[in-house]
Amino acid sequence: MWLIRIVRRSAMSLAVIALIASIALNLSMLMVSGVHAAASAALSGIGVTTVAAREAGARLARRNATQKIGQKTARRVATRAQRGAVRSISSVGAEAIPVLGVAVLAGALALEVQDACATAADMAGLEAALLSEDDPDTARQKAVDAFDCAEMIREELPDLPDLSESYASGLDWIMGVACGGLPCDESKVAPE
Repeated sequence: MWLIRIVRRSAMSLAVIALIASIALNLSMLMVSGVHAAASAALSGIGVTTVAAREAGARLARRNATQKIGQKTARRVATRAQRGAVRSISSVGAEAIPVLGVAVLAGALALEVQDACATAADMAGLEAALLSEDDPDTARQKAVDAFDCAEMIREELPDLPDLSESYASGLDWIMGVACGGLPCDESKVAPE
């Protein structure tokens, strides 16, 4: 009889110890991230997929996608900057030529503005990808598609003057230079 009592008390003591250990493990998993990660890894090791493992996989996939977007954006911006530098150096000589230099300057300026707009759109896409909670590729594409360069320029220069009068007087000046200061037929100098 005394043997039965010892077995019962031992079983009860083991149950209490198991209950206390279980509560301690649960509390430590909630409070210590390392214990939680170790328990999740142990469960994943035996084939049980945990929420933590799925979330870690999703975070890793998002980080990899965002990294690729960042690398592609950096490559495009660097290539654009390189082209812009080559274009600026190449156009210096042509800009010094009278009359033709104005056209070269205007063309180079247009290409610089185009490159600046493409870079700003890339940066908007990169920012959207970095801030995305879900799919960085989709967020980047939506931001690039929604980007309006003209609106960005208007925000910085809200009160642009009407340049039609300046354009007309500039055209008159160019025509005067093209004709050598002499009266000439404009249709022969600048065909429409």
